[in-house]
Amino acid sequence: MLRWLVLGLLFVVHVGTAQTRTDSLRKLNNLAAELAKRGRYDRAAPLLKGALQVEARDTLRYNMALVELAQGHPDQAKQWLTTSLPFANVGLQKGLIAGQQGRFSEALTYFRTTPATPENSDALFYNQAIALWRSAPEKADVYPHIERYLQQSVSTDPKSRLALGQLMAAQNRWDEAVRNFQQARQDGADTQVLLRLGHAHLALNQPEEALQVFQEYLDAGGREGYLAHLGMAYTHYRKGDYAAAGAAFQRVLRIRPNSAEAATGMGHILIGQHLDGKALAQYQRAISYDSTYAPGRLGRAMAYYRLGRYAEAWKDFAASAHIINPDNPDYADFYLCRGFTLIRLKKYRNALTEFENAQKSKPNETAVYAGLSEAYRGLGDFQLAHRNVNEALKREPNHAGLLTNRGNFQLNIEQFNDASDDYKRAIQLDPGNINAHNGVAITDLQRDRIPEALVRYDSLLLKNPRHPMLYNNRGITQSYRGLQLEFEKKETEAQGSYKKSLADFQRAMSIDTAGGYYRNNIGNVYRILNQNDKAVANYNGYLSKTAINNLGVLYAGTKQKRYSYYYITTALQLDSTNFSFLYNRAKLYRSDYPDSLTTRGKYLRAESFISPNAIARKYSKDGYITVYLFDYQYNTYEFEGQPRFPIKADAGKPLEFQTFFDFQSIPEPPKPEPVPRQPREYTYPKGKSLKSPRKSKNRGSTECPV
Repeated sequence: MLRWLVLGLLFVVHVGTAQTRTDSLRKLNNLAAELAKRGRYDRAAPLLKGALQVEARDTLRYNMALVELAQGHPDQAKQWLTTSLPFANVGLQKGLIAGQQGRFSEALTYFRTTPATPENSDALFYNQAIALWRSAPEKADVYPHIERYLQQSVSTDPKSRLALGQLMAAQNRWDEAVRNFQQARQDGADTQVLLRLGHAHLALNQPEEALQVFQEYLDAGGREGYLAHLGMAYTHYRKGDYAAAGAAFQRVLRIRPNSAEAATGMGHILIGQHLDGKALAQYQRAISYDSTYAPGRLGRAMAYYRLGRYAEAWKDFAASAHIINPDNPDYADFYLCRGFTLIRLKKYRNALTEFENAQKSKPNETAVYAGLSEAYRGLGDFQLAHRNVNEALKREPNHAGLLTNRGNFQLNIEQFNDASDDYKRAIQLDPGNINAHNGVAITDLQRDRIPEALVRYDSLLLKNPRHPMLYNNRGITQSYRGLQLEFEKKETEAQGSYKKSLADFQRAMSIDTAGGYYRNNIGNVYRILNQNDKAVANYNGYLSKTAINNLGVLYAGTKQKRYSYYYITTALQLDSTNFSFLYNRAKLYRSDYPDSLTTRGKYLRAESFISPNAIARKYSKDGYITVYLFDYQYNTYEFEGQPRFPIKADAGKPLEFQTFFDFQSIPEPPKPEPVPRQPREYTYPKGKSLKSPRKSKNRGSTECPV
């Protein structure tokens, strides 16, 4: 019936008179408007197009633009609004068209220039908020303006309340987001609000509430099952329920096989289970889906770090630095792992910053101070390194590696008794700690317990026959044993010790070809043996500040004052605080330049810097200190890290614009005013009366009068 009516109207429009054409255009427009109001845009569009082919009236153009806009055809809708139209909401419609075309700043201008009325105000303010949000989604300074617009439109539409909740979530104001989502739910918002509410509970670490809402969303047939299952997976991961989290991530992968989020989540679970190789494979998979996905890069960095691939780890740590911050205690382990990565790469100064960041949220973490100690040691600041290892031991007093390191620091400042105590305690905790055993042997030697030191080195080398540190230090011990035997007038045995000493140094050099400092020690033995040419050749082979000092001592012993003065003062220029160097200068001035002591008397104070019982002074043949280079190694602090990976709740993107379809009807023309009827007047000839007809006697009878 409707079809024939439309055909009839179109026929009249094309062939009728002007009056009938106008009437038919009105009826077509109004019929199309009614259909459009019911959502039958497919039926309304052809009616309006047919009418517009006859006459492009403003009302027809406006309604046609709205129908095109409703069908998602902004380009076609724009064509119908190119001319000025006499309708109040033309600017609002142009803004919606610009918004659908992605021209958000232009849309905002249209919305702002449209007069607000009681009818359009909610849609107008809401759309201003969405246009502003979309034009600057990451600019926090516009959020207060967006919030103001939304507050002006929340009175009647739950969609505005939902958008307001999302705005709160975008600013990490999750408590307020939850309140707005719950209000939108009460106001009748669609199932989308359940998804947003679940992620808000996730952000607030409310796992039970999050799981309940996500399940409710799925039961209600929510269209974004991917995000719901992903939210459930994150919630289970946050709870530490790796089995449930893994199952949820697998569901996500079935929905979206190329999900970088789900593959990364699987990697996080494997890191938590210490399956680092398998975790790396998952992270590689995630990054193959999205090479810019920062959580995947952060996870891969952790896997590389644990696998000892530090250069690759640092590249990923650097690429994902923006998703962690030092104020969150959950991320402290990331900063610690970053710091230890830089230490392994010998970037000690940069490592300090990472440990200081970790210290902000974990000031009592042992690894913080252990890392700072290693970084300062790498920078050569042994005082701060010693101070920080003390702090670490306050928190973990039974850590063998830290005890060994503190022993080394104490050895460095010649606190041999304290160092020995730390080394021995470390050995009790870790009997296989070679560095601690080596430290005990060195402190035995420095305290003139030379036979005990030799016994320990012999035992260590039986178990570790290819350890150059042990050969070097046993060589030094053998050298001092030779001096000790010489003082005891046992020349033959002393020569045997010197020979063993040289053999140990040569053995160390054959194993560690890069260790040039062995030449310094070999030079010392040749000097003791008065083979000065060989001594000088070896010193020159490793011309360090120590070798320069020893050259000065050699020339002092041979009464070559000019050379001895040059080398000893040069060594002091390189290290002006070295007690041995200062002592040798004092000795040199006392023996060779006594006249200058009137102006340099302070030099003599250095004679008290070296104890008479120190073996370097005690067994010196000429009173000068010949410096040996001991080899003692620090233990690295092993920190695996068990960080809580950042879980980013989905705040949702800004919602779509809210349409405002005020389809216009053409009113019927006013009916003409009715013409009043005048009473009929009869006129007769003058002087004659109007006679009534005579009644027939047969009136009312059925008989024929004839």
